[in-house]
Amino acid sequence: MNQLKRKITILLIIMLLTINTIAYAQTDLSVVSCSDNFFIATGNVIKITPEDSQMINKIRANGKTGFNEGFYSSYDGGVRRSSDQYITVDVSGFSELVFDVVAVSKNQFGDLEASIDWQMNPSYFSTQYGSYENYLSTYSYAPAANQPFNISSGTRSNPLNYLTEGFNIYIHNSTWQIKHAITVSNQWQQVKVDISDISTMNFQFAINGPGNILVANPYLIKSDPTTIPEPSFWAIEGVADARELNIITDNTSHDYRNFITRKEFTEVMINLYEVVRGVPDDLPRITFSDTSSREVEIAAALGLVNGIGNHQFAPDALITREQIVTIFNRMLTNLDITYPVSTDYIRFIDENLISDWAKTSVQMLYKLGILQGISEAQIAPKSNATKEQSLILSVRLYDLLSQ
Repeated sequence: MNQLKRKITILLIIMLLTINTIAYAQTDLSVVSCSDNFFIATGNVIKITPEDSQMINKIRANGKTGFNEGFYSSYDGGVRRSSDQYITVDVSGFSELVFDVVAVSKNQFGDLEASIDWQMNPSYFSTQYGSYENYLSTYSYAPAANQPFNISSGTRSNPLNYLTEGFNIYIHNSTWQIKHAITVSNQWQQVKVDISDISTMNFQFAINGPGNILVANPYLIKSDPTTIPEPSFWAIEGVADARELNIITDNTSHDYRNFITRKEFTEVMINLYEVVRGVPDDLPRITFSDTSSREVEIAAALGLVNGIGNHQFAPDALITREQIVTIFNRMLTNLDITYPVSTDYIRFIDENLISDWAKTSVQMLYKLGILQGISEAQIAPKSNATKEQSLILSVRLYDLLSQ
């Protein structure tokens, strides 16, 4: 009877959120399709529209199955410090910019990188090679080599000089004040930035060295004050489970699609620990200079989390998938729980991106069914996790511990 009530409740939630999502989507605006507001100010920036089916299929074949439209910027390298290409978009009246992004480089994305290069200068390459097929046959790429993505270290001559050189995106306002900065890697990542105080947005690509930045499904969001923040459709049931189990926290009970911070995830973990074992009363107190969170102190005392040095925890830093499963593995060790798993080493196509200290945890939690790939054999270890993803992972761990 309780199971039936629960299913009915979840069904009602799904119906309400679906209605709400439809109303919410009506306020969204595709950056690609609003051609009047899309001005390529300088450099090579090319739009990908639904009509570009060949390019879209290539992108989907490289792991971004939900790709519908976007744009990309290319730079071949040279004497300049970076490409410094940008587009200008009228964003007045919108509160948020959402998009997915990846750096596309040789030895990583096969003929997708070659296709982008061809699209950038088709007349030149046609003269040189005659056809794309001829160009592709001589193009230098080796997807099977699985070489690590090379982002060289350095500083920029702008206020954000702490950023890694390589593939970056800067969001400026009309007076060229930097409002947001995103360091782009060769893994797809979702980006959400607040643009409520910007009327004219300059979207700058800063590529230092040969390569391309590919942006997927960029949308402008006009927030409706009556809109209830909702999880993604696929996450509704998992979030409901987290709420029922008292794993969810005040900080993770809204804005489910936003990235989760180290402090927010630690709060979830302590709630989970309390449900599974109960937090001891006699723990030593481990403090940090940049947070007074009791949950962080408890987690540190339990050995679940560590600081970053100099008595700091970096509570507002985002947390990655490999960091989450490492904390999960520490929790299993703390609870003195072991599970029989295969000793076979599972290899992923992005194996080289897994940190050495995380490889054991990734293997263990993947085999236990807690961590799942974002596509076949791709684990995306350094991708930041969202609140809803973290809650679902925590529910899976609870289900495992409850068996």
